Amino acid sequence: ANMLEARTDAEAMRLLAQADLFLQTGETVESRSSREAEAASSQAEVALLQEAQAFAKQVDAIGKSGNTRRRPVLMLKSTPLVLQLIGEDVRTGKSAANRQMYVSAHTFDNALKGEHTVTLDMLKQIPKAMTDPIAIFDSDTRTGDVVFMLDLKDANSATVVVPVALNSAQRDNISVNIVTTAYAKETNGKPTDTWFANQLGNNVRYVNVKKVGSWQSRSLGPLLPPSGGFANSHGDTVYNESDLVNLRVQNHGMYQRGESTPPLSLRDGTDVAPTNAAGTPEKGGKKTGGIAGKTTPLEEKQRKIGSVRIDFNGDNILPGLNAEDLEALGKSDKPVQLKKFVIDKNEVAHPDVRREDYAQIIGQALYNPDAIVPAHDQFPYFNFMSRVRDDKSNIVLLDLTETEDFYEIVNIHWIGERQRIQKTARVSRKG
Repeated sequence: ANMLEARTDAEAMRLLAQADLFLQTGETVESRSSREAEAASSQAEVALLQEAQAFAKQVDAIGKSGNTRRRPVLMLKSTPLVLQLIGEDVRTGKSAANRQMYVSAHTFDNALKGEHTVTLDMLKQIPKAMTDPIAIFDSDTRTGDVVFMLDLKDANSATVVVPVALNSAQRDNISVNIVTTAYAKETNGKPTDTWFANQLGNNVRYVNVKKVGSWQSRSLGPLLPPSGGFANSHGDTVYNESDLVNLRVQNHGMYQRGESTPPLSLRDGTDVAPTNAAGTPEKGGKKTGGIAGKTTPLEEKQRKIGSVRIDFNGDNILPGLNAEDLEALGKSDKPVQLKKFVIDKNEVAHPDVRREDYAQIIGQALYNPDAIVPAHDQFPYFNFMSRVRDDKSNIVLLDLTETEDFYEIVNIHWIGERQRIQKTARVSRKG
């Protein structure tokens, strides 16, 4: 009874604090949430800048030493959101690893030897450019991988492309995404823009329609694409910048530059007419940029995240885990349950987690995790983690007992980077 009274008092104090906030500043909880979301976006931009600067220092060190590299070099600590947007390749089921981005040793060797027109100084611009590309294409030479068309040009005004190997297994069997090379599309010093026309008409996975229009106005090639529309002949969904904006709204802590900054109408939750890859409004439902009637894994994740609503007065039944995560864990598909007594216990153990934070933490950790690690030696407990920023992650402890009707949430909270490293290191020690 004393514990319940203490929790009730704490909730009353929280409500009083919210009322005082409004009286003093005119700011509601909703407006504060919007402000905090904008702050998270700003922190993500700072993280991108810092990681790009760290990469530039590595490039400078390589240039100064003149030595070739043996191993890939870390470029970004997180996968650009646009790679998560395009989802799986329909032919191979391959998608980007939700982890770091590396640059191959071969890329630096080419720059040092002058084998391509992309210099070391140009390599420094690639991290930022990859978070806001002109387009992304299916690779013609490596099925399942992709090629970025960047808003960068070499000294001959030729557009830079960056092939990326997705989910490439590295040391310790950890899969990452690797930039395999970087070069400008040109022949004998002249841009070969016709290559882009073919890609946009047949292989495109993502296109920033506005950027393509601007690029075309400076291009020496024919009107793009020749068929009059952006398409993917393999059946992959073609996404555009509007889709990226919508995804960015749901992932404030992940860096994404340029026109992906959400407009005020989206931040306020106002419905905005969806657009297709040609930039024109779609008729009907909420789906944007996709092929009608087809749900991609990313869209399914978004649906699950958006469906999380927490009833603090009773038990909650939530969607099942992602198919790829269940397969990796060797678990069957069943709903997730959050019981009321777990909520009560969690509010006492983690008072820093506000009620309005629960849906976000659970949604991102369970349905958009960047790490899933065992949490117990004897019981099937697993920590589902999703990074908010470099020093903070959502975490949900889940009981994956197969004999029960539901997978049970055990606790919900945030952890710092040191705790995250410790939980991940525990798996390495066991292995």
